[in-house]
Amino acid sequence: MTHNASKILDIINYSDHPTADDIYMEVKRLGIKMSPATVYNSLAALHSEGAIVKLPDEGGATRYDKSLPHGHMICSACGRISDLFIDDFPDYLRERTGTDTEGYDLRVFHTCPMCRGLV
Repeated sequence: MTHNASKILDIINYSDHPTADDIYMEVKRLGIKMSPATVYNSLAALHSEGAIVKLPDEGGATRYDKSLPHGHMICSACGRISDLFIDDFPDYLRERTGTDTEGYDLRVFHTCPMCRGLV
């Protein structure tokens, strides 16, 4: 992994589902010298290595996340993405289907508390 890719991975690990533009802005804020092309190339390399995952965003920019097994709750109103950790989800699926999973991409759509006016 290159030095630049390592810095980008650090940013993804402490950010909340950033876009490539978010990552580039954080790189600039931290004073790291890196071009937008380097950010995009590093993201592509990290994704192909399995170090990060791409989160599809209908109608918006691709977001990036850590490569930990977890799902996401997506607000249908504002698009906010929250991590969803379900203990033993692969075991649950194995019990229900009789097969082992190779991974999963679980997206649950809801209306977040902020959009419901609860916050």
